[in-house]
Amino acid sequence: SGLRRLHVRMSTSPTSDPPRRGRPARLSQEQILHAALEMAGDGGLDALSMRRLAGALGVSAMTLYGYFPSKNVLIRAMLDAVTEELALDIDDDVEWTERLRLMAGAIRTTLQRYPGLAPLFIERPDPRGRALTIVEDAIGALRSQDVPAEVALRGVYAVIGYAIGFVAQEVRRIEADTELDYAALPPERFPNLTELADEMVGFRSESQFAFGLEALIDGVRREAVAA
Repeated sequence: SGLRRLHVRMSTSPTSDPPRRGRPARLSQEQILHAALEMAGDGGLDALSMRRLAGALGVSAMTLYGYFPSKNVLIRAMLDAVTEELALDIDDDVEWTERLRLMAGAIRTTLQRYPGLAPLFIERPDPRGRALTIVEDAIGALRSQDVPAEVALRGVYAVIGYAIGFVAQEVRRIEADTELDYAALPPERFPNLTELADEMVGFRSESQFAFGLEALIDGVRREAVAA
């Protein structure tokens, strides 16, 4: 009983596809995806090019196009692979507010493994495949515990959007590699921010994520009671 562990669906020890024309037997889609995720997982799309990826794999760029006809197709496959790692298996008896917490935490933990890709889930939303299944199952779980259908729908999407947005914000601030010195701001213009300067330093913390998530879940709970 309880939460079973997340399962990584994408193999890190790829098997080979049946040989086809233009596709060396030693290469597979899983191997290409694994290399692409390693390359872009930290540096984002700026670090990824078909030519650079081909060089890392020891093949020509044209060989990669035999597996993925364009960089956009490869990126979509990468996002799908990351989503596959969100294979949440939560027992049916888990209370619905806790289910939302677990889902949000899993999204954040997974995207933190690929910080360079986190913003793409906002820039290139594509609710298909596994992502759609996660939403469907979450809505169904909430409705099974008497959360009204519309509230369940809005609540699930609100929590998913919050978790993705929080990680994307974390990534952007890390990429900027700067931390504003709030204590050095003019106190006559920013009296609140200067007074709370110490708290602002930890704004990207686990506690801030939990604070925002709890506020969001409390709002969903109130909507469910009022409906």
